[in-house]
Amino acid sequence: MSERDEVALYRDQLLHWVDAIVGCLDGLSDAEANARPIESGNSLVIIATHVIGNLSQNMQVLGGPPYDRDRDAEFRATASPAEVAARWQALRATIEQVLPSLPAGALDRTYQHPQQGERTGRQLIVGAITHAAVHAGEAELTRDWIRARRS
Repeated sequence: MSERDEVALYRDQLLHWVDAIVGCLDGLSDAEANARPIESGNSLVIIATHVIGNLSQNMQVLGGPPYDRDRDAEFRATASPAEVAARWQALRATIEQVLPSLPAGALDRTYQHPQQGERTGRQLIVGAITHAAVHAGEAELTRDWIRARRS
């Protein structure tokens, strides 16, 4: 597989998992989107905000636009489903611009990540995919909890 094909595969996986997370907000009221299943749990807004924050920071490290991340604030976030979807669409456009524009060798190049330290481009991207996939499962369970409460 060529490096370009590998990057395209990674891009598709990132978009798939975050689309799944943000899609869990479809049809929910603001109150439902911000509801926590338990006090220490995450609402769908928090889950999406956290994944968007993580990916925004990773895109910055890989050469995308500056992003001033406040990870702790991600876990206090409240927003409407429309606001989260708009943030995702902006980041989605960034991902679709940054990843295909990576220079040859970028997957094996070492980058300095503010929290993770030295990581290759591949480690950053695959780690972000894994992170999004895990949180997609959390989002689906949270959405199912919200639906069950409606009954």
